[in-house]
Amino acid sequence: MQGLVIAVVVLGCQVVIIVLPSSALAADIRWSHRIELDGRYNARTVSRILHTGIEGGDVTTARLSVDSQLQSRWATGIRFKGQLKGFYDIGYDLRSSPHVADDRDAYGNELEIGEFYFTLPFNTALQFAVGRQINAWGYLDFLRVVDIVNPLDLREPGLIDLEDSRLPLLLSQVDILLGRWRFNGALIHEFRRDETVPFGSDYYNLPTRIPAPTGDNKDAVLADNPGTALRLNYQLPRGDLAFYRSRARRADGRVSDPLVNPQTVHEFEKQTGLALQIQWDNWVFKSEASFIQDRIYTANGVNRVVSDLTTLGLGLEYQGWNDILLSLEVLNRRIHDFETGMAGLPDLALEDDRQLIAYGQWDMVPDIWQVNNLYFWSRDRGYFNRLILSYNLSDYFTLSAGWINYGNGSHLLAQNLDRNDQVFMKMAWNF
Repeated sequence: MQGLVIAVVVLGCQVVIIVLPSSALAADIRWSHRIELDGRYNARTVSRILHTGIEGGDVTTARLSVDSQLQSRWATGIRFKGQLKGFYDIGYDLRSSPHVADDRDAYGNELEIGEFYFTLPFNTALQFAVGRQINAWGYLDFLRVVDIVNPLDLREPGLIDLEDSRLPLLLSQVDILLGRWRFNGALIHEFRRDETVPFGSDYYNLPTRIPAPTGDNKDAVLADNPGTALRLNYQLPRGDLAFYRSRARRADGRVSDPLVNPQTVHEFEKQTGLALQIQWDNWVFKSEASFIQDRIYTANGVNRVVSDLTTLGLGLEYQGWNDILLSLEVLNRRIHDFETGMAGLPDLALEDDRQLIAYGQWDMVPDIWQVNNLYFWSRDRGYFNRLILSYNLSDYFTLSAGWINYGNGSHLLAQNLDRNDQVFMKMAWNF
């Protein structure tokens, strides 16, 4: 008779009991001792040649950036990943404006530790990971439905895709694999806000600054009250099914009591989610659903409104042509029991937020020439269209050039997007 091992995992206020066959824990694993250092140096220039920004005159960005990663694997099986990234924009040394101080803090220079964590595998069925990590949820590549664990870098809309915009958090994770089932549980020990567009940026689409709150829940380690994130996957014959449950702070936050004592607060929210991915021949079908219970809205500071939020997303991908990828994603985010006061400051909420993404990629000469086009549309948030042409000089050096144009929407923060049309060039050296 095969023995069983019972693992008890405590995640915040939740206890998860997993029963594993003892043979899974006795698996023979061979590890190699290896250290790898890799990364990328980038140089990027951006010119707004058709429209002028908030500072008046065309604005040129000249950014140098680095993203380096160190990965190590010990003979014991322990793995480590460390990431250091940053940038410096020399264009800000040439600019003068009353708004530059705010703008420079967000875009002028940055140096930070990215992912930084250890993985401790016990066998092929059980492993732990501790440190700053990214825990991506869902199957959609561009639109966000269930993927709420990590905050986002939203400072350059249209220029950074979802997979590159996630900000790592301090997490303790456990992964358990048993047949077709996979369980992932995480304690969220750190809170970080979304990196949003600052006043002074050309993407800040209000003529004046929104009055800053007198206080804020700063980025901090959640030592006494960590968040939790649970994921359960089941591998289907032609796809994957996933269930999600989380309790985490809002990364975007809201302004409470804006009339007397404005404070930016980031309450804990509970999300329940479901995602499905099915592959059939050359087609990939994706769907996601999210339900957030009792989200709090300020509603002009007159009434405090509590309402549920439901988000539905669908995706379709086609890979039937050689060297060509086509993808389409749609989303609808609905606030239940919507009140008119929620549409104004400070919430600026939409009762129905409908979004669409169309993406196409063509490897004209495989591994040498590539062109891709990304189109985003929202009924209220406007649109943008981005075209990029890339040329790989070698395995280590890539040149790319692109163009992006924006269109206005009816939402207050999307009424001046069309002034941001731009062309850009980028050089990348991989090492």
